[in-house]
Amino acid sequence: MSESLPPGGYFLAPRYLAWDDGETLAVLGVPDGDLIELQGELRRGFHEGEVSANLRAASLLDSSLAQLASAMADGAPQPLTRAALLRGAGYEQLFIELTAQCNEHCVHCYAESSPERREALDLETLRAVIDDAASVGFESVQLTGGDPLISAHCLEAARHVREAGIARLEIYTNGLALGGQLYDALRELQPAFAFSFYSSDADEHDAITRTPGSQRRTLEAIRRVAADGLSCRASIVVMEDNRDSVEATVACLGEVGVSPERIGIDVQRSVGRGLLTIRRSEARTATTPIEPVSGDRGPSMAPAAGAGHRAPGSHGFGGRAAVSYDGTVFPCIFTRSWPLGDVRQRRLREILMDGRELSLDRDAIIEGMSRHHDQLSCWECRMRASMLGGDVRDE
Repeated sequence: MSESLPPGGYFLAPRYLAWDDGETLAVLGVPDGDLIELQGELRRGFHEGEVSANLRAASLLDSSLAQLASAMADGAPQPLTRAALLRGAGYEQLFIELTAQCNEHCVHCYAESSPERREALDLETLRAVIDDAASVGFESVQLTGGDPLISAHCLEAARHVREAGIARLEIYTNGLALGGQLYDALRELQPAFAFSFYSSDADEHDAITRTPGSQRRTLEAIRRVAADGLSCRASIVVMEDNRDSVEATVACLGEVGVSPERIGIDVQRSVGRGLLTIRRSEARTATTPIEPVSGDRGPSMAPAAGAGHRAPGSHGFGGRAAVSYDGTVFPCIFTRSWPLGDVRQRRLREILMDGRELSLDRDAIIEGMSRHHDQLSCWECRMRASMLGGDVRDE
């Protein structure tokens, strides 16, 4: 095995990065970092999406080669452009932050939302973004914020997702505004709901949200959604303030109708106010690092305001993107240091289809993934961040 990979590269769905110098085909498995080097007859047919007889024979004795041969047989590789890196094996989820305004002021908020913020996407931009999401093949749209329910365009955005034919619509909320005519209208659209929830102890929860009475109101919203038979999940962000009550919090959510497999648990991430909170905690006392306890890591698990989304799964290197409340497009909702463009200046589909080629060696990719661990919970996001590097700040 070589210490680094040749320049240039390809993406082979669903989970391989490959480099070819004309003699050696080096294939990097994502996310395990395993490097397979093929030479001679073993590498023949790679660019055409064909598998040589020699590779087929070798794959009978090696499971890694068998997986690679299967991917090669399913299709030819694509040049490793920015568009290919963002799309991966196919677009899965688009996050749309309707507004920066929130009716809570959580100590860890990744987007630094608050009741005082006023930035928001206008309705025309929202419709264009949703249309583009449908045109490039996103399977799911999550409406988030801030809190999406206090956006003037929440209901219209949800309706437009349905009209565009996107398979899954999810609304991520604290639930404080989920009631009355708005809830009745949203319920007709049959969205999935995801709730942020922090503690079974009301005082502890309300201290994190810095909003008196918020725990009671969130629980009422969860009960309402569960009673109506709508898809419902919850995310717990573990931090110094609630690390000892996680088990009780999971039980509390179960009592109001959220099944255990639909409860995602992750640590606080160093994004937005979360970074400041972590630094203050570290300054006060030396604490044992907080690790994720458990949680839904299936395809429907999406990032919360501080919670991770999913670990490696059967979907391979899936594509996602996020549109912020100010129009900025990011590779994901947490990768806010890697802006891709602005939907107020260019259409989303144009931003995502950037054809510039990327080139990094294996050591740089692995080092980058390690460097972004505290900020990004998902291996896919860490991979994209490490590969995009300096390529995203020139727009």
